[in-house]
Amino acid sequence: MIDRLVMRNVWVSSWVLSLSLFGDALIYVILPVHADAFGVSMVMVGFLLAVNRIIRTFAYGLIVDLAERIGVKNLCLIAAITATLSTAGYGFLDGAVLLTLSRMLWGLSFAALLLVTLTYAAVNPAKTGTRIGISRSVEQVGPLLAMTVGAWFATIVGPRDVFLYLGLATAFVWGWPSSLMGLLEPVHKVPFRVEGFIDPSSFHS
Repeated sequence: MIDRLVMRNVWVSSWVLSLSLFGDALIYVILPVHADAFGVSMVMVGFLLAVNRIIRTFAYGLIVDLAERIGVKNLCLIAAITATLSTAGYGFLDGAVLLTLSRMLWGLSFAALLLVTLTYAAVNPAKTGTRIGISRSVEQVGPLLAMTVGAWFATIVGPRDVFLYLGLATAFVWGWPSSLMGLLEPVHKVPFRVEGFIDPSSFHS
């Protein structure tokens, strides 16, 4: 029963992360080609595509503290909401400053969602590697859909409006964290800090 509950949490949290990746995956395709539509230079494009990774490198410790304070279930919901705001922001925000803020928000969202999925995968030492592998496989579905269906849809609605639609699609997952079962509520020990068996920064987006 416990194993089934653990796996269910892994599946749910992984799908939340997967669909939250819609905007980030597509921005790597759209922004370099349509930089003018976003009001940024090509030099700024490189910065915007990297700043999310920079910010999360320094944020993991703070996010772990937050997870221990509010629990991973609540953290998952908050991160899903901020990921949606970030994705939609690509559709209605212009210029380097606002887009930088949106990318930074995504960096924090991704760091939180990754911590959630890895924490659920590692709650039971048995078959941790298998659960992490399943989680990583599920995570790739969202980016694959974004870079295929999303890129095609952008040719119909435009390079900006497509992110508004993706934001709506991402918002669909807001209710999913409520179905996460309470093996880890609240989190008093986050395995990545306590045991150090995995470095979240090694997972890229």
